[in-house]
Amino acid sequence: MPLPFLTRRAPWFSMLVHFRDKSDMYRVGGTEFLRRYSLDDADYERKLCSFPPVVASELTFGMDTAICGELVMIMREAPMLIGPNARTDVMDAVDLCVQRGTRVIGLGGLTSPATGGGALVAERVPAGVTVTNGNAYTAAVVRSNVVDVVEELDLGRRPVVGVVGCTGSVGSAASWLIGAAGYDMILVGRSVQRVQERLPGLASEHRCVDSVSALSDADVVVLLTNNPEAQLLPSHVRSGAVVLDVTEPVTIEREAMAEFQAHGVTVLKGGRARIPNFRSSTDLGSDVPPPNSYACFAETYLFAREGIREHSVGLPTQAQAEEMERVAKRHGVHPRPLELERIQATREAVAGGA
Repeated sequence: MPLPFLTRRAPWFSMLVHFRDKSDMYRVGGTEFLRRYSLDDADYERKLCSFPPVVASELTFGMDTAICGELVMIMREAPMLIGPNARTDVMDAVDLCVQRGTRVIGLGGLTSPATGGGALVAERVPAGVTVTNGNAYTAAVVRSNVVDVVEELDLGRRPVVGVVGCTGSVGSAASWLIGAAGYDMILVGRSVQRVQERLPGLASEHRCVDSVSALSDADVVVLLTNNPEAQLLPSHVRSGAVVLDVTEPVTIEREAMAEFQAHGVTVLKGGRARIPNFRSSTDLGSDVPPPNSYACFAETYLFAREGIREHSVGLPTQAQAEEMERVAKRHGVHPRPLELERIQATREAVAGGA
């Protein structure tokens, strides 16, 4: 169900996304008729979330018309992507991408967990179509974000970095990269045993815990999971610490950031990248508008740009993350700068309220 403005040419890549929240439902083009004939907002949202996937936007990159992409919207809210029909919903979008003639399919939001880290998508697509979950470059961007925060904190000692979701698809590679940077870590997983099994080399050198309540010593906390059991609260971290929220949808909502700041904790959004000359034909209200993007999107673009033909699904390795970082630099893609000035703003706010 592509929209009328689309060209006939096949995209080099397609990025799968879904509604992050209800506000996204009112930004998809071509839905005015549905809104007109809905009883109220709830009726409109219910109907919309029964629709098949659509191509929501064309993606271009300056004067280089050879590289173009499409954003494919799965018309479902985030909670529905962890429900019983999630896999079918994602596969319907995959089929649309294949019908459009795409060469690379990227998995955004919760589409990767719904398909075994993308492994099920890789099994489904025909030869000539490459699949990436975007986690390798995301891990590299996370490490870069952590380094920037540590430099800004200027602790004068070896920093302690807590990684929440250290055994996950991004967390595993990110933990290795952060460890290689020379920082002490608190590795937070669903169980200590799981951490020890997934990250044996790191588990023997760093603290392994199964609860975010053990992060009181951390200078930087990286959030890499949406698991409700790993919900971070201001009381879990010390005043002066910085939290990097890399989850999507974000774990710490904007309203909750004020609570963290009142506790002396700065919350920054990490895992974002910047792509030269990137434009989108439709404004979907993202908090990372072009030329910025999520790192998983940037990896999908880089797969098309570099001509990579091997799937990147499941858990990426440290070597894969480092290779994607090199590919990104070759094509002028870099981590989006963090709002580091907010760290000082938090300090001043706390000092002013003392």
